[in-house]
Amino acid sequence: MEQSVSPYRKKTEEKTNKYLAKFIRQICICGILVAVFLGVSSIPAVKESLLWEKINAISKYDVKIDDVLNTVSEVINYIEDKSESSTEETVDQMKQDVEEVRKITNFVRPVPGVATLRFGKHMVNGSEENHTGVDLAAAEGTPVKAAIAGTVIEVKELTTSFGKFVRVKNGDILTTYAHCSSIEVEEGEDVVQGEVIAYSGSTGNVTGPHLHFEVSYCGRFIDPGFLLSQE
Repeated sequence: MEQSVSPYRKKTEEKTNKYLAKFIRQICICGILVAVFLGVSSIPAVKESLLWEKINAISKYDVKIDDVLNTVSEVINYIEDKSESSTEETVDQMKQDVEEVRKITNFVRPVPGVATLRFGKHMVNGSEENHTGVDLAAAEGTPVKAAIAGTVIEVKELTTSFGKFVRVKNGDILTTYAHCSSIEVEEGEDVVQGEVIAYSGSTGNVTGPHLHFEVSYCGRFIDPGFLLSQE
């Protein structure tokens, strides 16, 4: 004989199921919000936009999951649009930086070898990576010359990444010479342009001997190809 369910129990079960469904929905919303916040909170352009207010508002109200998904879609589209415009801004900024650096000093090639990997984005092992300098062909033990005069601010040896490298600063201009076999200068030492400061090698994360050379101005990377002489 089928046991009857009291109206009170039935009502209680319905309310429980309702709250449980609401709880699960809120958990889903929280998960998406965490992903959104982590993904965009470090992007100044997003935080300065009206979208940031909309993202914050989602966490304060009982909203539908569709509203969250729509906002996430808007964020993605916004970031894509900003990425396209920021690329143009970056190119314009680099042109200005190159002109400013040329007014301050000229550059000489740290090693005579040609570029084997240029500045910019490249596909490496199936993923896109941003190469912040230029790789110059150099056999093991090739003298590395200071591209500009300045003060040695860092001499370090890493087991990965740059391996043995040295950094020379001239005002707002910073040059980096990496993957060296040995460093011939010390931190705090002043060097003149053309002085041998290291010898090329294959230390760190490399597939063969070469010199990785970087230039930055006011903390922004510049394509060394715009600055190096062909001598």
